[in-house]
Amino acid sequence: MARGSCFFIILLIIPLLANASNSQILDRHSFPDGFIFGTAASAFQYEGATDEGGKSPTIWDHFSRTYPAQDDIKLMKELNMDAFRFSISWARLIPSGKLKDGVNKEGVQFYNDLIDELLANGIQPSLTLYHWEHPQSLEDEYGGFLSPNIVEDFRDFTRICFKEFGDKVKMWTTINEPYVIAVAGYDQASTEDKEAAERTLAFEIGWHLDPVIQGDYPEIVKKYVGNKLPSFTVEQSKMLKNSSDFVGINYYTARFAAHVPHIDPQKPRFKTDHHVEWKTTNHSGDIIGYGVDEYGILLSHPEGLRKVLNYIKDKYNNMPVYIKENGSYDNDDGTQPREEILKDTFRIEYHDTHFKELHKAIVEDGCDVRGYYAWSLLDNFEWEHGYTARFGLYYVDFVNDLQRYPKDSVKWFKRFLLGSVGESKEEDLKEKSRAV
Repeated sequence: MARGSCFFIILLIIPLLANASNSQILDRHSFPDGFIFGTAASAFQYEGATDEGGKSPTIWDHFSRTYPAQDDIKLMKELNMDAFRFSISWARLIPSGKLKDGVNKEGVQFYNDLIDELLANGIQPSLTLYHWEHPQSLEDEYGGFLSPNIVEDFRDFTRICFKEFGDKVKMWTTINEPYVIAVAGYDQASTEDKEAAERTLAFEIGWHLDPVIQGDYPEIVKKYVGNKLPSFTVEQSKMLKNSSDFVGINYYTARFAAHVPHIDPQKPRFKTDHHVEWKTTNHSGDIIGYGVDEYGILLSHPEGLRKVLNYIKDKYNNMPVYIKENGSYDNDDGTQPREEILKDTFRIEYHDTHFKELHKAIVEDGCDVRGYYAWSLLDNFEWEHGYTARFGLYYVDFVNDLQRYPKDSVKWFKRFLLGSVGESKEEDLKEKSRAV
């Protein structure tokens, strides 16, 4: 999941779309044959054991001072999930970050055991190489991803991953939400609005997709960023062009885009280069979606998912897409009883409405979407929000031995993936009729 105000990486929209009809009842059989339904996690947020098994400190261990066990994999199987997306901890596999210093055999065994357990339970492993964590030693030595020195070390790390796990893992993604590691990690310190929205899409999507599809950054990004943006050599451009087999999208929410005519030239930074301000309301005062907490960080706007899928279809020749993260959270300030948090009707509605828009994008619009991963299976460590943002389908009691409790959304997902959501709704209606 993304950090802070960057819970979304893909979409910023100008118009509010008409509300979709909620009359259609969907289940997994409504989607194309072979469509994958899974859940997702990252190494740092789930693994725990930060100083065990030969693992070195990562940049997030430095900042903040348990991949799923067998029982949790059984929970996935009970949910009827097809796949589990997880990431490899670079620091667990190569503690120093540099291959010349050796590979941690305990780390290799750790991930082989996880992959084997997933496969034994009929769950496809989907592996992310980098989910915002690298050994702190590389950050100390040369500034991490601010330095081109990271390229060789990252290449060595990925080669070890392919060598050790490539015979079992068939789906690989490279970097989770590159916008977040670049901006949140290192960037600290009308007609115009319509153009601002288009410009924002170039910065949010094109910045990352154009190079691996077309071999270069979008022209509009070059124009606004200027010489701060690195340039590719002819050889690099050739290597990059059409180098991606699919695109993974993490979609949570959306924002309106407003043009910002003037910025402080003395304080150049990425967040101001595009001359855009993100807003939750438009000029008429309409809010872009309904929220799940008083901060309004994650406002549900399912229509935006369909919009961004069509954008990718039209701009990038309908390349295959997997929704790698999508979900909503409870803001747990410690005052709510567990029983109240387990009744997560808002999360059921969130997934149901997003599935409806996803279905339209596939069936009506022809978008080549091949899978969907819910974030996340369990409540986990949500970066600088700690354990207060509960995204899990399962409630985790962080005080009492990490006990797991199914939320109501677990029951809904089970019915959805068994193809019995419609039957359940009909039964509910019959029960209400009898009660009347």
